[in-house]
Amino acid sequence: MADIPEFNQADYEIIETMGTGSYGAVYKAKEKATGKVLALKAVNLEEGENLEDALVEIRVLKDCDSQQITRYFNCYRQGLNKLFITMELCELGSVMSILQKKKMVGYPEPVIAYIVDGILRGLAYLHSHHKLHRDIKGGNILVNSKGEVKLADFGITAMLNATWGRRNTFIGSPY
Repeated sequence: MADIPEFNQADYEIIETMGTGSYGAVYKAKEKATGKVLALKAVNLEEGENLEDALVEIRVLKDCDSQQITRYFNCYRQGLNKLFITMELCELGSVMSILQKKKMVGYPEPVIAYIVDGILRGLAYLHSHHKLHRDIKGGNILVNSKGEVKLADFGITAMLNATWGRRNTFIGSPY
């Protein structure tokens, strides 16, 4: 982690907490130097346990250039126990959280078709670059203020190579 710069909280203004989980939290934050509003993901590392997953996510995001993938900006560390990843803010949240906030039972079919189209475009991009997402679920599909559908949370992404074209392990969310 020595090659990852140290996080300076004074460089960011936390606007609100967007979500929390066992991994840490995601904040809506403003980069003071540029005024840019972005997502700041804080990842708790327990004795290096989650470090490899976090570094996989960083590598995948850094290499992606697709409208359907959340944009990566930078990564910082705080000691050996925490990583901070700055990335594109998807203001509307996940398709799951949108349903919960609006107390909806489901989406109308045209909206479902639009969301699925965004997911499939994102997956096609990843697959064309020999990457697998491996945890597609409502909480990992985000929507920005323009209504663009974006894939997120690449902590358990797998890489494919030419000689080994499929994965033999089950991983992801059990639902």
